[in-house]
Amino acid sequence: TGKIDNLRDKTPLQIKELGVRLSFVPEDRLGMGLVGNMDIVDNMMLRSYRKGKSLFVDRKQPKTLAKKIIDELGVVTPGTTTPVRRLSGGNVQKILLGREIAASPTVLMAAYPVRGLDINSSYLVYNLLNEQKRNGVAVIFVGEDLDVLIELCDRIMVISSGKISGIVDARTTTKEEIGLLMTKSKHQEEGNTVYAGRIDGESARFVVTPDKAVTFHYGAKTYGPYTAHEDPSAIPDNNAAQNMTGVEILEDGHVFFRGGVLGDGKGHSQ
Repeated sequence: TGKIDNLRDKTPLQIKELGVRLSFVPEDRLGMGLVGNMDIVDNMMLRSYRKGKSLFVDRKQPKTLAKKIIDELGVVTPGTTTPVRRLSGGNVQKILLGREIAASPTVLMAAYPVRGLDINSSYLVYNLLNEQKRNGVAVIFVGEDLDVLIELCDRIMVISSGKISGIVDARTTTKEEIGLLMTKSKHQEEGNTVYAGRIDGESARFVVTPDKAVTFHYGAKTYGPYTAHEDPSAIPDNNAAQNMTGVEILEDGHVFFRGGVLGDGKGHSQ
């Protein structure tokens, strides 16, 4: 209809009434997604018990669904009556994801769906999510592994300090660009400029204050602030055991540094 509805303050049932079939794979599988002490069939019923038309619960369809998920996703379990808390993390995730996909969602949200899983289970989850995407389902993937996000997603939304700091095309973006967006909001509020670059082949961030003081964020450590020099010849060489001696901010936005344990290199502005 072209009408835009704000779903922020609506309950899941209200969202469903609008025609949005939402499935959710939470980060806490046994705390929010499944009930550990219940068996696989009963956990299937958590999605369908409202459809019952009598005082008695129909277990036939949930049991059929449980068997289908076990067969199609290769769940290792003694049977459908096994409590899910006795299953491995990978098998628990298969049960949860299989149930949510079986609901034929229009929107599927998965939060850290491979955390704690082995490599085979992880690739199974990725393949299931990609299959849903090909079927026209809007898949929202919440994750922290930048390599996975770039490979799996079409677009990546970066949230920093509780605010959206940018949306990038996963096909053309880089980890450096995403890393810059991850710190963008904080430093913009402070009036600083943030550059993404590399030091000795590894990703680094260069935070430049209005008075040209530069701080380097490299690995798990922070160096600086250091004074920037406009003239490259003014940057002193440093062969002593000091961290950094000088920084030059070039007109094209590159950052050049010399001396110290970090070596020489350039940080390319994004």
